[in-house]
Amino acid sequence: MKLEPIFRQPQYGILGKTISYDGIFLERSITVGGFRVSPCEPFDVTLFNFMHHLRVGYSFGSNQVDVGAGQVIGYQNADHVDVHDASSHTTVTLSNNALNRRLSELLDAPLAHQLRFHEQPMEQAKLVSLTRLVALMEQDNFSEVASFLSMKSGSLRNLVLDGFLFGFPHNFSERLEQRLPGVAPRHVKRAIDYIRAHPNQVTSPEALAGMSGVSVRSLQYSFKAFTGQTISEYQLVIRLSGARADLINDPESSISTISQKWGFSSPSSFSKAFGQSFGMTPSQMRRAKT
Repeated sequence: MKLEPIFRQPQYGILGKTISYDGIFLERSITVGGFRVSPCEPFDVTLFNFMHHLRVGYSFGSNQVDVGAGQVIGYQNADHVDVHDASSHTTVTLSNNALNRRLSELLDAPLAHQLRFHEQPMEQAKLVSLTRLVALMEQDNFSEVASFLSMKSGSLRNLVLDGFLFGFPHNFSERLEQRLPGVAPRHVKRAIDYIRAHPNQVTSPEALAGMSGVSVRSLQYSFKAFTGQTISEYQLVIRLSGARADLINDPESSISTISQKWGFSSPSSFSKAFGQSFGMTPSQMRRAKT
């Protein structure tokens, strides 16, 4: 990470406190002098910045975003961040692997695409429960309880992860709230039935549309409306779910054999898709369940 002053000034930096427990980091700080933060490489974390005083400017490609007092933003990677003199904020940093793993547990399914939080400022007043959770996390007593419980279980870590997954909008929010229709249209049901009957195959939308008796465009639209996923995403979820079950229930089969069985082109592509969906590698999943 690179820091450089925005204006000529003798001193610049951050004053405050940092709390860390069980892979969760919280920083409450006041800035001294204005400076620009530029990451040297992409972060494998998601940051949530709750502004208390003045503002911070973010650059996401061509999109410039200002977050002012009383607002919050969640993001993974910014081109740079301009922090202004005397601004104050609380930043919560969560591991992407931990978020993906917990979301997969809550959905009881692998993730077909990357979790992305809403990269626009939101009013903290509209996120009351989440804002109160962060205020609670800043207290010394919470840190003491966190240190104790982190040695006993993951319950407190999951409380924080759940707070952000349910309390801050992202691309899985609607699915997490289960707002999907309950009865599938006939042509969508035919496609789903075929996919589930042939879980280790990758069947094209054209082939599924032909079996279902509708156009490709009609099937794709209805399929996404009902499941919240594209046809390819849905098939990937089915294949990853089957591979996960084999990793746990068939310890004699190698990871390479399982990846081939479930239609992945190579063990490396399987490991990458598995890690993005479950927040851990196939080897880590197997060790965790033994």
